[in-house]
Amino acid sequence: MSVRRVRSVPPFLENCGEQGRAVAALDWSGTSLGAPENWTKHLQTCVSLILHAGVPMTLLWGKTGIMLHNKAYGELIGKPDFSALGQSVYEAFPHFAPFMHEVVGAVFSGTPVAVRDKAAMLERAGKVQEFWLNHDYSPVMDENGACCAVLAIIKDTTERVRVEQRLNFAQEAGGVGTFEWYPDKGTLDVSDEYRRIWGIKPNVEVTDSMLVGLLHPEDQMKAGTFKIAKDNPLEYVEYRLLRPETGEVRWLARRGRVISADGVAVRRFVGTVTDITERKHADAALKLAEERFRTLAQSMTNQLWTATPDGLLNWCNGRIYDYFAVGDEHMLGAKWVNNVHPEDVAAASAAWAAALKTGSLYETEFRLRRSDGVYRWFITRATPIRDEHGHI
Repeated sequence: MSVRRVRSVPPFLENCGEQGRAVAALDWSGTSLGAPENWTKHLQTCVSLILHAGVPMTLLWGKTGIMLHNKAYGELIGKPDFSALGQSVYEAFPHFAPFMHEVVGAVFSGTPVAVRDKAAMLERAGKVQEFWLNHDYSPVMDENGACCAVLAIIKDTTERVRVEQRLNFAQEAGGVGTFEWYPDKGTLDVSDEYRRIWGIKPNVEVTDSMLVGLLHPEDQMKAGTFKIAKDNPLEYVEYRLLRPETGEVRWLARRGRVISADGVAVRRFVGTVTDITERKHADAALKLAEERFRTLAQSMTNQLWTATPDGLLNWCNGRIYDYFAVGDEHMLGAKWVNNVHPEDVAAASAAWAAALKTGSLYETEFRLRRSDGVYRWFITRATPIRDEHGHI
């Protein structure tokens, strides 16, 4: 489409800056619209409104979708020079043509169209880049009440989508689901990871009554719905989820907080949920192992003990307490050599130092003073236990 020189700008375009000049300078004779000065008052008003808007907007005139857009829209689509002005939207964006045909058809039939976070490849500064956009399309009626155009308002949501993608990845990697609860409506907005943890399908509305119904009967009273009168009904809690499709029991940890703005009565309830089933299983296995160890240790006739590398006792079995006739307050936290015969301390301590240095088995003989004052000889053996860094 060629550009024509104009001596004057029509009055409705005079206060529209370079946008108005671009519209006035374009040769519209190849379109059904004709020269701007001959446009109907209705069309002139619509175009003026769009050019004065600060958000990306375009008018798609007629079913051919002739574009009358503002500067913000041109910058968004990568055409800040107004080169798309007066073109059919199908010609300007051939890769969007099928989508736009559906949109224009729907709007002209009376159905507004809203699309959220639609991916698009757009050229900016000579580089094709991926963007995400919100699209809102509404009908524009003529003087007779018939649809004559489509009003399109586009919003760039790229930054938010990318932040959400990073957040979703972090949630998936960390196994953390997020939610916001609306007690007055009984509904929740939840993340994809939250749905995965609870086993809820993508298109299913999440309600608090649904979640309570999925909990183990003994844990249902732990849910926030039964604690709404508290300052924080979402305080930390652990409860069991019953997976209806498998009957599996999963342990969940929920933690939340109440957010209140100054001077605003409405409270927001936000929080996180994590699956702690493996931790619970590990804790149960550790508890069982500890119980077995205690049972074994307490049933043995030997004196059993553990000590830190600096020689401080931190656990003893019952035989030791029986031998010395004292309680925890005298044994735990005290040096084991305190109970050794003075003549045997030097050799016992040297053997201990050597075992620490080499990481070998500690083995020696020394005398221990019994509660009645009698010293008896003992063979003592100790095995080093190392942490994840290899330290004793």
